[in-house]
Amino acid sequence: MPESYARDLFLFDYWIRNEDRTITEKGGNPNLFYQAASKQYIVIDHNLAFETDYNFKDNAKLHLAYNAWFGSQHDALWRTHYSAKLAIALQGLPQYAATLPPEWLAEEPGYLAEINDILASFNSDEFWEVLI
Repeated sequence: MPESYARDLFLFDYWIRNEDRTITEKGGNPNLFYQAASKQYIVIDHNLAFETDYNFKDNAKLHLAYNAWFGSQHDALWRTHYSAKLAIALQGLPQYAATLPPEWLAEEPGYLAEINDILASFNSDEFWEVLI
């Protein structure tokens, strides 16, 4: 997997609080397929995203792309680069949510606002401090 893709994947999972993309020397649950014909990775299974009890320190070292993120130098522009990407993705949240069956959101009033708050956390210094 290209390093840049792995770093993007690590940050994305941190952003959405997904702790379900693990790998250890004994195996794991990468939730990732590789399509050889197109040379593309297919990222799947985000059912553990937006966990309220997510603990970055407990989960980061088990993440499939931990070494790609922490094994590389981050220049002065990396936060700006990723903040721009995350801002664009967050702007689309209402549009993405509109594609969900209404009963899914009706079962959890306020859940979409909680997700928005979690995703907007990239605007805080605290979000980035653990990534250095």
